[in-house]
Amino acid sequence: MLDLNHIELATQEDLDSERDVWARLFQAKTRGDLMRIAQQCEELKPVIDKMDVLMADDAVRLQYDAEETLRNREKGIRKKIHKLEEALADKDSQLADQKTQLAAQTARIAELEAKLHQLQK
Repeated sequence: MLDLNHIELATQEDLDSERDVWARLFQAKTRGDLMRIAQQCEELKPVIDKMDVLMADDAVRLQYDAEETLRNREKGIRKKIHKLEEALADKDSQLADQKTQLAAQTARIAELEAKLHQLQK
């Protein structure tokens, strides 16, 4: 177990499991500290991005939250639009099939009316 106050005493096992990186992450006091850790450990970047936001002042945090909410809403809207476009394409296909059937039935009616007219002469 790595003592967060004594990162310099990290064992090889601590280094191999990146406990030292996590310890430095929890000790970070500035945005620069966080960015240096993010450069060293790419998989921590999402965590560091979130910590960076949490360390910012309230106005910046509110802005970030609003943007995140907007991105999530936009993603949901895009999904819904995609589903509606698929449904519209299905309806268009059904409508085209119905038009084809109607044209065939109209032609058949015209043919039968012509025969009826011939028979009535």
